[in-house]
Amino acid sequence: MTPLTSGDVDALRRIGGDGSIFRYIPDIAQPFDPVRLFKLATYNRANSVAHLVRLRGSNVAIGFMQVGLRRNAELQIGYFMDRDYWGRHLATEAIGATMAFLLSIGVPPLFHAAVHPDNAASLKVLQRLGFRRIEVDASAAGTRPGMIEHVWSPGAD
Repeated sequence: MTPLTSGDVDALRRIGGDGSIFRYIPDIAQPFDPVRLFKLATYNRANSVAHLVRLRGSNVAIGFMQVGLRRNAELQIGYFMDRDYWGRHLATEAIGATMAFLLSIGVPPLFHAAVHPDNAASLKVLQRLGFRRIEVDASAAGTRPGMIEHVWSPGAD
């Protein structure tokens, strides 16, 4: 993974060119605007991580990873991957590496993720990583209507 820079807009455009990859990500408006995403991800100080996911050993961008603060000041992980790389466990690897890095620098061990109920692949990714589904009040800070909330903390699996 590499920190997102203005030179990555074309890679974001390519990855997000298939707008159907966002069907389960309501926070990303369609049609996909990579310049807008870049500006939001890099200028929003609530984002502690805004990186391109790159294929190991190459410079090929295959996805986007973001870790930001929810309204309740807890960390939320979000990502999307190039459709050509789905099914290879690369999202699991990227999220796991991001969590390991954050833990290694002393970030408190509590991570959230919200997944659309029809997004079976992302639900499996979170399960593999040890996230657990949580029931929350729909009015709770940081929750998004229609999404399934998950949390990871040591011993949660």
